[in-house]
Amino acid sequence: MRYQNYKRKSGFFAGKGFYIVLAACVVAVGIAAFSAVNTISSVEDKLNSSKPESVVSNAEDVGQTVSDVKNESSSKEQVSSQKTESKETPASSVADTSSKKTEEFYFTLPIKNGSIGKLFSDTELQYSKTHGDRRLHLGVDIVADKGAEVVSAASGKVTNVTTDALWGKMVVIDHGHGIIAYYCGLENPTVSKNDTVKAGVKIGEVGTVPCECADNPHLHVAVTREGKYISPLDIIG
Repeated sequence: MRYQNYKRKSGFFAGKGFYIVLAACVVAVGIAAFSAVNTISSVEDKLNSSKPESVVSNAEDVGQTVSDVKNESSSKEQVSSQKTESKETPASSVADTSSKKTEEFYFTLPIKNGSIGKLFSDTELQYSKTHGDRRLHLGVDIVADKGAEVVSAASGKVTNVTTDALWGKMVVIDHGHGIIAYYCGLENPTVSKNDTVKAGVKIGEVGTVPCECADNPHLHVAVTREGKYISPLDIIG
């Protein structure tokens, strides 16, 4: 009777034993997982609690430094832009400079009440009463009464005052821009070499041009630009 009861119990446990073991394993795994989570959380808390305050402080300092650098950079850019603006020439100044250059380069007739006689010609021969032949005429004759006032056609510097066998008393003025004017056939020159003159300033009077003495009294004006003869009327207003 006891043996039969024992056998029944053994059979019961043999049939249910597998499930019991499986349940025990599940419980064990759950306990192990819970323990691992608690351990990791504890380690993180310890790490956070042991973080140096200087790290946070340094991070704030770095933020302030970057901000300061940005501010300094912005200030430098503003100063640089102000310097650039100050270097730029106002439009009005450019206009003033341009007008001054135009004014200095503007030529007028060196005799107020004169009239144009013989024109400039560097290709076509013109008849010369004095020589009785045809020749080039590298200037312009401005007819006027003898003794009429002759003025500088533009501002410039007197480079020479001389007497030439062909052109008589002559005043040479460098008017800048590569332009040199020769005022020939003067009487009583009123300027000297190295004088600085302005447009309209008297430089002498109408006299005689030896190589053109058969013509009416006049002033012979020759002009070169960069060493080449040009018609004075190309630049005289």
